[in-house]
Order: sequence, then C-alpha cells, then structure tokens
Amino acid sequence: MIFETQIQSEGLYKLIEGAVNPRDWPIRKHYPGFESTFLLFHPFLRIKKGHGDLIKFETGNWPDKKEISKHCDLIKWSDIIKQYGFKDIGSLDRAIAFYHRATQHNDKDSYEILINALKEKSLIPPQVDNFPEILENKVLEHLAQNGIDNLYCYSDFDDVEQSFSIYELIKGDGLTFHLRLENKEKQFLIVQDFDQRFSYIFGNREFVGKMVAELDLEGFYCDDKIIEAWSFIPENHKKMKWKIKE
Repeated sequence: MIFETQIQSEGLYKLIEGAVNPRDWPIRKHYPGFESTFLLFHPFLRIKKGHGDLIKFETGNWPDKKEISKHCDLIKWSDIIKQYGFKDIGSLDRAIAFYHRATQHNDKDSYEILINALKEKSLIPPQVDNFPEILENKVLEHLAQNGIDNLYCYSDFDDVEQSFSIYELIKGDGLTFHLRLENKEKQFLIVQDFDQRFSYIFGNREFVGKMVAELDLEGFYCDDKIIEAWSFIPENHKKMKWKIKE
C-alpha cells in the first residue's frame, strides 16, 4: 500500500531549523541527486502456524533470511493498523520507535496498543538496523531481472564500497547492517539508517515506481521536506519512560 506523503507538524519544522546533523535534514537533502525517494516500512512478521518451535527471534541470535522466509509471513503496517486500531501510520511509527528505544517521545495510547498486539507471541515487530530479511531476495531478484548483475553493498561504517555479484548476495545469509546498496552507475541507492524501522529507495521515478509496484512495497513517497522523524509532533508528544512489558 502506498500512503499519502506525510504532512509534518509546524513544531517539528521549528525544532530542526538550522540543524547541523545530517540526520535532522530532509532525507532528500541528506541523500541528494535522485529524482524519487520511497520510504519503505519494514514489515511485521508472523510466525506461521505450527512453526513456533522451528524459529526463535532472540537478540544476538537472530534468524537468517532463509529461516525467516521459510517460517514467517510478512504482515503490512496497514493490516496492523486495521486489526489493532492504531489511529494512523504516524501513531504506529512512533510506537515502534519507542519500543525499540529510538525515541523517548510518544503517546501512551499507541504504545499500549502495540504492547497488547505483541502479546501474540507469533507477531514480531519491524526490525531496526537491518533491511528486512523477508524482502531481501525479492529486491535482489527484481534488480537481477532488470539487468543489474553487480552491486556495491556496504555499511555506513565501512570505508570501502565492496563489490558483489547479485547472485552471491541472493545466496548469502543476509545483507549488512545499516545497509547501503547501489550499482556502479549510481542508478539507484537503497539505505537503511541506524535505529530506523524503515529504509529508503532512491532512483528515477520509473525505477522506484516499478520496484514499489511489482514488489507491492508499503510506505510513502518523500517530498523535499520529509525527515526521518516525520511522525514526531513536538506539540503533542512528551517524553515517556522506556518500559518494555513482556
């Protein structure tokens, strides 16, 4: 599902005015040079019925993409909003960010909805710091089908852009954390930033639109104002204490 480009609050614009940290800049300013930018929501996962004993999601012992694809189904944000009663994608985004301790600002109601949803042990929240494993091979195979056979795959911590065969990446256990993925011609760029529950897909309109449509990706297109904290409304959201209920 493609959502409308989000309208950020006036308080957020005032908060980031004159920001020197690139992560407080508009996303398209931080990563310039592309015609189109899609903000891709990392999906929830639901462990398939009868597979609960075959896969475990544990910090430091996370399943690889083969295990996730075999034992889990992809669940979209739009389905979670509808099933559990979130107000909108902004309230769900803030709840996920607070859950992962990416922000201290939230509203209590949306967080409680998320915690109650996650009492269903088979439901796994969107992962941060990595491109969604359940989407990796779909994206890589899409690129291969469109004539791309070699990619630079590296982390934002890497000094060297390592080159890989796309089929080497498809067969591998998973892409690197804080991903940067592009081809030699700089035709596109896929980025996953620290602590974020979404990734960015940059390219020309045709390239991005085709990938989003053919892979049925969920998120929204960014204009020149959208920042990574797009859902934060400083006027309404106060600091809360982190407390993850089991």
